[in-house]
Amino acid sequence: MPQDRRYRFFIDREVQGPIIAIVSIYWGYCLLSVSLMLTIWTMFVDRPSSSFALLESTWNRGGPALIGSILLLPIVLFDCVRASHRIVGPALRLRNSMKKLANGESVPPIRLRDGDHWVEFADEFNRLSEQVTRERAEFAAAHQERSIAS
Repeated sequence: MPQDRRYRFFIDREVQGPIIAIVSIYWGYCLLSVSLMLTIWTMFVDRPSSSFALLESTWNRGGPALIGSILLLPIVLFDCVRASHRIVGPALRLRNSMKKLANGESVPPIRLRDGDHWVEFADEFNRLSEQVTRERAEFAAAHQERSIAS
């Protein structure tokens, strides 16, 4: 019976690390573009007399949103990792089971958690695993019969 909880934050760093990096980069680009638009808007609307006045006016308009965005980023990143578990977890389990099957080991059927993606892929893998196990057993039985006959 599969467990309902995952106890590791990162299941596969090679997959989930780049997801975090991409989301962070997009956040930075969005923040930069909004800041530039806000600065340009402030320049045309307020016509500040100095650079300090421009910075102060821009901060007064966008500062709270910037702080809110910075506070929300860790929550968004954490949620991205949690959401990626639904893809990465099944993929890792399937990959490990394929390695065992390829090495001639027996593999128990894969049961995925509620909400996981790739359920159909796991079902097809289970069918394949059963077939390979059955054919290996038939081959071993036939080989054993030939050995006894010789």
